Amino acid sequence: MVDPRGNRYFGNLGYSLMLKEPVIDVLSDRLGYTLLLAFWAVVFIVPLSITMGVVAGMNEGRLIDRLISMTAVVLTSLPEFVVSVGLLLVGVAWLGILPGTSPMNLGSKWSIGTQLFLPVTVLVIASASYVSRIVRASVVDTLRRPYVRTALLKGLPRWQITIHHVLRNAMIPPITVILLQINWLLTGVVVVEAIFAYPGVGSLLLQAGLYGDIYLVQALSLLALSVAVGTQLIGDLCYMALDPKIKVA
Repeated sequence: MVDPRGNRYFGNLGYSLMLKEPVIDVLSDRLGYTLLLAFWAVVFIVPLSITMGVVAGMNEGRLIDRLISMTAVVLTSLPEFVVSVGLLLVGVAWLGILPGTSPMNLGSKWSIGTQLFLPVTVLVIASASYVSRIVRASVVDTLRRPYVRTALLKGLPRWQITIHHVLRNAMIPPITVILLQINWLLTGVVVVEAIFAYPGVGSLLLQAGLYGDIYLVQALSLLALSVAVGTQLIGDLCYMALDPKIKVA
């Protein structure tokens, strides 16, 4: 097994024992699918979780808060494989409107969007319900701050207080959780990708681990570490944008 690019080039992570290909080529093929899955999951997770958390936090103790909180707790407690099986039963076995697997085949009778629907839905349910609980707790804590009470006493409209005083300060803790979810979406969705036969990094990690492909496992571990460091850096920049006091410190 000889790499046509030679043995000394930037990005040489070894040769996969399982696939008999350079690791860098294997990762480039799979990483694109994982990025696509993570992108669409984040597109739905962020606005949905923030909206649910803010609505619940602004209506603490009311019926809508109880409904959102109870739903979020129930969905958070369900493992990904349970949600996956439930969606497969409804969408595939009962209704027959969705594919049972998501191999991302362009020539299939199912479109790419249809093949993405089930894995994206599982990720959104698993992540948005958890993040919304963090957002709610942060909003409730922010509403008890003196500057919010002062704004209420001044007679400012509730929507103006929410946008200009509550959201900016309440988003600092959830940003950490959201970025951790991005790290999980890119490197930790092993169960979801395995169930739906999705050709991403998660299923590749499972196959490499079972086969004992040490070079591929090392490369995937390095990828996970790089994503974790990158998301933490983005988090620090977001903190500076939301809280000017951090810039001074």
